[in-house]
Amino acid sequence: MKIHLKTILPISHQRLSKSPPDYVQVETLHVSEKLHAGYGIKKTQSPFQETLSGVIHLRSIFPIIFICLLAINPNAHSQLITNFNGTEIYISPGEILSMTEGEFINDGTLTNKGSFYMGGDWTNNETYNLDTGRFILSGDKPQLINHNGQKVYTLVIDGAGEKTLGSDLGVTNKFKLNNGLITPTENFLLTLQNSVEVSEGNDNSYVNGTLYHIGLGDKRYPIGKNNHYSPVSLLDIQGSDPTIGFEVFEPNTDPQYPKVLQSVSETRYWKKTIMAGTLDGSRINLRVAEDEGISDITLAVITETTELGGVFKSMGIHELLDIDTPEKTSITSNNIITSAADFYAIGEEFDFSKIECVPNAFSTASPNSDENALKVYCSNMNDEGFSFKIFDKWGLVVYETISVEEATQIGWDGINPTTGLKAKNDVYRYVLSGKYNNGKTFKKFGTITKLN
Repeated sequence: MKIHLKTILPISHQRLSKSPPDYVQVETLHVSEKLHAGYGIKKTQSPFQETLSGVIHLRSIFPIIFICLLAINPNAHSQLITNFNGTEIYISPGEILSMTEGEFINDGTLTNKGSFYMGGDWTNNETYNLDTGRFILSGDKPQLINHNGQKVYTLVIDGAGEKTLGSDLGVTNKFKLNNGLITPTENFLLTLQNSVEVSEGNDNSYVNGTLYHIGLGDKRYPIGKNNHYSPVSLLDIQGSDPTIGFEVFEPNTDPQYPKVLQSVSETRYWKKTIMAGTLDGSRINLRVAEDEGISDITLAVITETTELGGVFKSMGIHELLDIDTPEKTSITSNNIITSAADFYAIGEEFDFSKIECVPNAFSTASPNSDENALKVYCSNMNDEGFSFKIFDKWGLVVYETISVEEATQIGWDGINPTTGLKAKNDVYRYVLSGKYNNGKTFKKFGTITKLN
């Protein structure tokens, strides 16, 4: 059974012999499947007010409305419905209560085991029993939602109108985005409890502000800005009872970055907020939209900085997903995020596979002390799996290290480790292998001429 609140006024007028009343009151509403006898109309002292009392059960075949101790003002331009203190609206499993426009004020109790469609403004001053009900914000016009800091079981965002929070709102089971925006503010938070199932958003439906998640594990943040859906995922969150929020901002004005990066996007950045608990680590996944200005998607990385105006540093790439579907392409960082950095953006690295890291000749007699040893001149490498080996023409190892710092800062001084003497001036072979900070592996071969 679906009940539409817009139909209550003409029904009320038909039932009452007087001219349209200022208010119609119904003491108790149970939305169920059968009509229960034993209710009637009784007069009150007010000449403009009548009361319908008793427990009302509505047949599924009747598209009519009664509401639990509600006040409806038919003379107002927009409908105002109030559930008065001490009374209860009860929505049974499988049943629907729907208000398409106007304002609904709950000064009593609303128990939701079915579906409650709210197309206008909602003010919950007393008690909303979430039970297993769906709370659907369905207005095509802007809505103000004041839920009194309480929770809902399932929250569905539908209808083209923006839904702005006028109080904190929590979700315990499922969060679904179909159409329209929901906008938390700096003072009023939207928080998803641990294990909430989160649906995908789109350019027409997302959280237009900071969305908070409670708990560990994987978390999805369907956030966006300016009709751009820009979701965030945290993977395998580790820590102690963290409550972590994300919001996306546009633009990212004049980002700073080191020379190992070609660029950092000026289109947008994401801000992380830790409201409670501690974050020990998590990989982060960000959408790489076409407007980020990345020339080669295979070189895209996630970057981080501790403050706006600071230097965005590469977090590398662990995985690039949906590369053949531009509207879904996303990237997972190689490095984990912690509480140290709060701002993230999409960047682009150089193609290190095309950069020569090892010179083809060196001289131990060079007057420049920085050039009289053979070093590796590539940055952006880490020690995981790193190896640099130099062989003589018989295949014997004359130098090797598994330390990036040693290879780039000290290098081979031309001494034969077996004899302790200077190695012959000759042609040597090298093998350089390991992993860049962006997560990509590399293996390079070449020859080196030792001059003297």
